[in-house]
Amino acid sequence: MFKGFSRWSESNVWENLHKGCIQHPDLQQVLIDSTIARAHACAAGAAGSDAETEALGRSKGGFTTKIHAITDGLGNPLDFILTAGQASDMGQGDALLQLTPAGAEAILGDKGYDSDAFIQAIQEKEMKAVIPPRSNRLNRLVQPDCDWFVYKEPHLIECSNITDACFHDLTSLPETIWALFASFLHSFGYVEMSTEPNYS
Repeated sequence: MFKGFSRWSESNVWENLHKGCIQHPDLQQVLIDSTIARAHACAAGAAGSDAETEALGRSKGGFTTKIHAITDGLGNPLDFILTAGQASDMGQGDALLQLTPAGAEAILGDKGYDSDAFIQAIQEKEMKAVIPPRSNRLNRLVQPDCDWFVYKEPHLIECSNITDACFHDLTSLPETIWALFASFLHSFGYVEMSTEPNYS
């Protein structure tokens, strides 16, 4: 089974299956968030590779990888980025913005994405930024208010298979190869998207 999964991973089958299921995403808003997956003891790095290449790093939780995910308005996973566990959310904000499908009306994120530059970049793409200000913010020059009614939706991404804390036992990084772990997440995305009722 592992050899078959690995071959499909090398051929990008899992990623293509996942992306192939994304036909009509709900773009009334897209949601961005991150979660940390703790590395298994055997995921200390593959032979001939290193922790940086395999998106492994040190954080408060130990040896970890951080999954930065983007979902549609229904919480269905659209894409993700893997970084070392200590990487900040804001550091991947622009990359997630580039992964946002055309036609999205708003981007929802938590306080970790509160940045004038990031909010301005969202607005330049003609989207609404729904990001609450950090508690230590003295003022926010760009879009000082947050739409709290819309902001109640971020729980959808937290319930996504890719970022759901309930799956941490499954995503405890038994893999030592970044590509295999990415394929593992794409397979979850494929299962979630393929079993979702028709959008229309």
